[in-house]
Amino acid sequence: MTSYSVDFWAHQVSSFIDTIIQSPTHLTGNSLGGYIAAILAATNPHQVLTLTLLNATPVWRGLHNFPLLPWNSQLPAPPLPFKLSSYFFNSVRSIPTISNLLSQCYHSPAAYLSDSLPHKIRAVTTNKAG
Repeated sequence: MTSYSVDFWAHQVSSFIDTIIQSPTHLTGNSLGGYIAAILAATNPHQVLTLTLLNATPVWRGLHNFPLLPWNSQLPAPPLPFKLSSYFFNSVRSIPTISNLLSQCYHSPAAYLSDSLPHKIRAVTTNKAG
């Protein structure tokens, strides 16, 4: 079984930059991708012109330090962290949670409720409508 660590992913991005782009580049990372991009920028600054982080999260860095989860953050996750993260993910992608988050981003509810945006966002995470 292959173990996918953030160092492994950062190395893949670094190799891609060296092999395909062949010059310093602008990096943008979302969520875990932001963590990987930050690691790459810190370890290989000669490859990165600028770094943009979107929805950056400290979760990945700290999970292996949590005493109840003896896990080094590599994927696939062991059963307990997998079950806990699945529970968290399912609660975050609920329609009420998505609607609440959108209400904090948009001044007018019509901007996100009129076209059922919360349902469209949820559908993307479940591969089905609703």
